[in-house]
Amino acid sequence: MFYLNKSQRRFLQKILFSLTPIFSPFLYVLESFPISVLRKMAKFFSLLWWIAPSRRKRIAMANLRLIFSENESRKILRIAMGNFLFFALETLKLSKASREEILERVFLKGKENLERIKEGGILVSCHLGNFPLICFRLSLEGLRIGVVIKLPRDPFLAKMVKQRGEKWGLIFIEINDRYETVLRVQKFLKEGGVLLLMLDQNPRSRGVIVPFWGLPTPTYRTPLLLAQKTRLPLLPVFIYQKEGKHYLEVLEPFNLSKDPFKDLEALNAIIQRYISSFPEQWWWWHRRWRNILSYR
Repeated sequence: MFYLNKSQRRFLQKILFSLTPIFSPFLYVLESFPISVLRKMAKFFSLLWWIAPSRRKRIAMANLRLIFSENESRKILRIAMGNFLFFALETLKLSKASREEILERVFLKGKENLERIKEGGILVSCHLGNFPLICFRLSLEGLRIGVVIKLPRDPFLAKMVKQRGEKWGLIFIEINDRYETVLRVQKFLKEGGVLLLMLDQNPRSRGVIVPFWGLPTPTYRTPLLLAQKTRLPLLPVFIYQKEGKHYLEVLEPFNLSKDPFKDLEALNAIIQRYISSFPEQWWWWHRRWRNILSYR
């Protein structure tokens, strides 16, 4: 099977970036399509993705095989690829939607728990479902939502992401210098902001090895450290799609102990519970277990 190496992928990226302005009008055309058409498009293109050689598909299968049988892994991944493409198209469309459309498409559960973070807080989630809608929906509850983000390298896409996010009042804290990023995060929280953090990616350093799916998994300590330093509530939040509608669940504030290992293990268990319920809606193509898999 033929795969591009790192330098080849970067060269291809540069070519694609140079062509983005030419194809950008197509993105605006996509926004005009109804959701039903976008769903069919996602299904078609996911089939092409499934047939073609793909490094991300290879990573996903390696992860899935750690947990599921071969047949289950293939079935989950095929559906997950379609969901990923559909959620991307849906986000593009809904980023320009009205307040009423978001309220209609995203049902909020646990609204009473939001009272705890009216003056600032930390939300912990994962790459499950159409997770950008977490920001859109919670902004309608009067919360000032911030995300730590590495914007797309492509200038056109980076500008689009920022403009669409700002429409919903989102604050983008870009990852540059680590120390500067931490200071900006702390300032944002002190000003009453609500920070959304994803806990399901593999940290390159400063992670704690805790169980996830019964496997030793490096996990970010950042949410715990911020909650301890700021004394702000930490709430797990998750979004998933069921019968064509999105459900956003805001859980009760997480009770921190003095043991970071125990706390991260508990948070991972909560995340695992939601992924187990909707495995076809999680991003399996993260190199989540780099400590035990080579991903070659």
